[in-house]
Amino acid sequence: MSAQIWLAFASSLWAADWLELKKVDFSILLAQPSTPQESKSERCFFRPEVAEALSRVQQRMRMVQAGVRVKRCYEPGVVLFGTGAAVALEPAQKETPGAPESLRQALLAEKFRVENAKKGYYVYEPARRAKLEKTPVADLP
Repeated sequence: MSAQIWLAFASSLWAADWLELKKVDFSILLAQPSTPQESKSERCFFRPEVAEALSRVQQRMRMVQAGVRVKRCYEPGVVLFGTGAAVALEPAQKETPGAPESLRQALLAEKFRVENAKKGYYVYEPARRAKLEKTPVADLP
């Protein structure tokens, strides 16, 4: 198999498991990195079901005239963020009355679990459960 065909095949497999957030909902803001070590990319990837759930959270936030700003998403090699099911986020309009509480309620309604409330870390539970269900028993820790 030629290198180009293999690369196309491999990238199509990867694309089935990951989705760029801006392709699902372009209105979700991505926070600028605060340190040089953080990615300077304007792209953010999640598992497809997580990206769709975040889009629904954004729709709920629009109802209270607020939005979502993603601070961290998929990061290879990082235990929490390497799964594609974890997200660090904050309300885009912090000054909007009730925005932080509305965001928390929207995330809980979409089946996100609070991982670290102070840092704004949430994990999409159905994605984590599905990953474990697909994992062969010999590969479980």
